[in-house]
Amino acid sequence: MEKLNQLLFIIFSLFLLGIYLSTIKKTENERHPYFSEYWPLAILSRASAFLIWAVSPILGSWTLVFANTLYLVSLISLLFTLRSWRIEISSPIKFIAVVTVVSYVIAYEYILHHFDGFLYRAYLLSFLLLLISGFEIRELIINLRKDRAPLLKLLLILAFIQFALAVFALNMISNNSNPAAKSIVQNSAEGMIGFWLAFGTQLVFYIFISSFLYQKLWESEKKAHDQLKENRLKLTSVTKEKEAVAELLKERDALVSQLLRANKTVTTGALSASIAHEINQPLTVIQINVQLLRELMDVQNEKADPKMQLELVEEILKNNQRATNVVRSLRSIFSEQTQDFEHVDVVQIIRSVLDISNAELNSKKITVDFKLPDSAFANVYPQEILQVILNLVNNAVASLSESSQTYKNIVVELAYVDEQIQISITDNGPGVSQANESQLFELLADSKRTGMGLGLWLCKYVISRHQGLIWHEHVVDGGAKFCLQFPTNLISYKIQK
Repeated sequence: MEKLNQLLFIIFSLFLLGIYLSTIKKTENERHPYFSEYWPLAILSRASAFLIWAVSPILGSWTLVFANTLYLVSLISLLFTLRSWRIEISSPIKFIAVVTVVSYVIAYEYILHHFDGFLYRAYLLSFLLLLISGFEIRELIINLRKDRAPLLKLLLILAFIQFALAVFALNMISNNSNPAAKSIVQNSAEGMIGFWLAFGTQLVFYIFISSFLYQKLWESEKKAHDQLKENRLKLTSVTKEKEAVAELLKERDALVSQLLRANKTVTTGALSASIAHEINQPLTVIQINVQLLRELMDVQNEKADPKMQLELVEEILKNNQRATNVVRSLRSIFSEQTQDFEHVDVVQIIRSVLDISNAELNSKKITVDFKLPDSAFANVYPQEILQVILNLVNNAVASLSESSQTYKNIVVELAYVDEQIQISITDNGPGVSQANESQLFELLADSKRTGMGLGLWLCKYVISRHQGLIWHEHVVDGGAKFCLQFPTNLISYKIQK
């Protein structure tokens, strides 16, 4: 019978070693909390205990303390495995486990040297087996509350069977043990039946735990795969959405470009009369001076006045330059060339716009007051800033044209606010009605009576391209005040100077 027991222990040990070599270790998979370092320890320590029990008759009884200690370690490790599925094993519990193992070794050594046979040693180990099995049942019940996996239910059933067989094995050993046996492998067949049934159930218990862990691994891998697939679908969807948004932005830019051109065309028509008048004045002066100069040249040399001729030439040059400046300003405003930020004097932009509007301002008896520094340099799109200021000035002129008041005035002011340029254009006209105020900067807003339509929306778009703001303020004494503000140090790929 001893040889058969040894053979069975070796077979069980090899079986457990096979489970150990194929088991999932914590270091190999971090995706699920069910995998812990206690599970491989539980397998390896029990396989070692079975192997030492098998060879104990050959090596001597001194090896039994190692076999029984390893078996107890496997019981505790298995309990820790089940507990680690829901919470981390705390340091006090680990300390209690170490104290239990040390106390067991001391008690085992005492029984080994003071009592014959293995019955009392079997009682000691069986008591700890029943105690730990009870804790295993408790842990499985708690785990089932959060995970209703079928394998967990089977493990709970096996835990109850294992507990019952341990009681049965203890009873069989008590009634049928061989008094002369020094170790468990030397016990009679009747005495070993209960133990082998308990050991066999424990082996099945280990197999089911391994299967449960592989099921969790498969679930985690499937979840990771499904998540990856979902992320890919989301990425594809996001990519398509980004492409659609990019197309919409292109269409928006194309629309804005068309609106800018349309707005320039409307502005050109509105300014054509005043521009013609503005250019006509220097041209008329030039023509008169040329005729006078010709008459002077027809006079005899001795009667010619060189000083007067020089004055006429200077006057012709001055008026010619005046006409040239008007044309140059007009070209810059309505230029369609691709732009980069340019380092320019914003004060000069303001003055060039008002030079063009000067004829209309004079014809409508509108005075303009300037509150400008000598210069204010910034990196901007010059033509776009020109058009914004021009739109605001035209709005002020249109508003004042509807006013019956005698004194009509526009105030243009430039100041630095928080290292940004702030420009305000204020008129003393009728102001903006409350009905139109909420939609001043909306696209295609119907507010033509105040001279504000498509232009203000474009102004807002242009200023936003300069990372700035544009807004309206009420004037205490009546009128409207429009302000725009933008940074001075905008950066693009190329700054023209």
